[in-house]
Amino acid sequence: MGELLSGNRYGDGVRADEALARQMKVTSVPFFIFDNKYAVSGAQPVDVFSDVLMKVEQEAQRLSRLRDDS
Repeated sequence: MGELLSGNRYGDGVRADEALARQMKVTSVPFFIFDNKYAVSGAQPVDVFSDVLMKVEQEAQRLSRLRDDS
């Protein structure tokens, strides 16, 4: 574990996440992004996360059906 904390193995990924957060004007933590489309800021009740996850899943199913139909 010490190696992980003192090394730079994930440095590029962390800097990319930080850049994305700045671009999205994230000002609080925690901050969650779902499917690069929906965001939940701050500590939220379970229902908020459930709603977002259900919406993402419904959209994914719709897109899958559209691809299957073409």
